[in-house]
Amino acid sequence: MSETKPIFLSIGISHWKTPIDVREKFNFSENAIDAILKEAKTLGVDSLFVVSTCNRAQFFAHTKNAFILKELYIKHSKASEKEFEKYHFKLSGDDAVLHLFELCCGLDSLMLGDYKL
Repeated sequence: MSETKPIFLSIGISHWKTPIDVREKFNFSENAIDAILKEAKTLGVDSLFVVSTCNRAQFFAHTKNAFILKELYIKHSKASEKEFEKYHFKLSGDDAVLHLFELCCGLDSLMLGDYKL
């Protein structure tokens, strides 16, 4: 029997698909981010970082179980699961890595080249 291998994932919402009034519900405070990171560790997530700004709220993680990320995301946001399902995206493997690089270089910003998170 083969063991599930961990993969690099990104889930979240961004300005591309989510209206501002809904994005506000997904904004994570510093306390929420601390709680998310601690809980993720106890649930077996290998590594996780959270990006939370006025334009996006995203998790980047290395894990075997994407479901855990979804549960943490919904639990610690002020949005409903229905809103999450309507607006979220999920990327894995090379697509998630490419998205991370685009984000860091400002290629996924409202103003192209704005790399400030």
